[in-house]
Amino acid sequence: MRHQYKTGEEVRLGDQIRYAGSAGMVVTVVHRGNDHTTGFMICTDAHSLVFLDKAGEDLEFVKRGYPNI
Repeated sequence: MRHQYKTGEEVRLGDQIRYAGSAGMVVTVVHRGNDHTTGFMICTDAHSLVFLDKAGEDLEFVKRGYPNI
């Protein structure tokens, strides 16, 4: 399953994001299907590491961090 921000961009490693008002970055993306958990991990100024299984309203895409990935 591919994860998308509310604006439609795919969540990718290195993306610059804002989560609950804090600037941060996507540090891990897990794409496994069927019975396995999928999601991504972010790190922000206010939260050291947070694993999310979907991009909710608190997550905002800012810009690509690694454009070739």
